[in-house]
Amino acid sequence: MEAKYTEKENEDLRSKIFALETLRQKSWLERKLGPLWYKIVRGVFTNPLSVIGLVITLVENRRDDRRTVVRRRLEPARLVQREIGLVVIE
Repeated sequence: MEAKYTEKENEDLRSKIFALETLRQKSWLERKLGPLWYKIVRGVFTNPLSVIGLVITLVENRRDDRRTVVRRRLEPARLVQREIGLVVIE
């Protein structure tokens, strides 16, 4: 196969690409968070496995909240005693 570009042309293209990457405009989120945290947050929200993990976590937390509400309906006195620090001996 023949080379499409010479070595000199490849080097020039690499330097132009590098210049474009360094001169790109930063988004408002990147300006707020900084470059490192922006990359982390962007990676978490753009990676499909991370998104699935976040959804699972949110669903589980929501389910736990519902269980707590049911428990509070069933055992209000015991929870109130626990919240204000009373020790109940059964």
